[in-house]
Amino acid sequence: MAKTNSLPPHPSSQDDVRKPKPHQKRAFLRRSPADRLPITMEYTLQSGFDRMDFPRVTAMLATAFWSPGIGIDEVIAGSKHSALLVGAFDPQGDQIGFARVISDQTRFAYILDVIVDEPHRRQGIGQAMVQHILGHSDLASVYQWLLITRDSHGVYEKLGFRRTERGPDWMEIRSKRPAR
Repeated sequence: MAKTNSLPPHPSSQDDVRKPKPHQKRAFLRRSPADRLPITMEYTLQSGFDRMDFPRVTAMLATAFWSPGIGIDEVIAGSKHSALLVGAFDPQGDQIGFARVISDQTRFAYILDVIVDEPHRRQGIGQAMVQHILGHSDLASVYQWLLITRDSHGVYEKLGFRRTERGPDWMEIRSKRPAR
């Protein structure tokens, strides 16, 4: 299902908050630090395996610090076993963002691989994808959400996440990623 998202202006523009009226086409507004004039960037969010551009997703993930050099076969296999896939697409239909969820769709969901193509970052697209995930009807029963971030705590805190108080309780087995 395609959906056009609307986000508030960039935080650097507190002096002029503009929100689309309900009858207007929803678009993302941000402020250019250089001239402080509004820039409109429209994009759509789509869910579902068949809607993802896996070569493009693989190219983005292969440059991420958490999955350097990942191959398309691993991206596709992980996506097939996910509860939800979300992509962000620019007006030309090119995929510019990706996120996925692993979940039992009842109690627990783990959000991972949230990535936005470099030229489109810092515009709220990643945050919009996670917000879309949190409100998705397939995950409406989930009451425990988890994600791991190295450097985007502030982004996720705006969506209600907080640092876990259960740090000492969490355990993991972390093996080296196999060559594929």
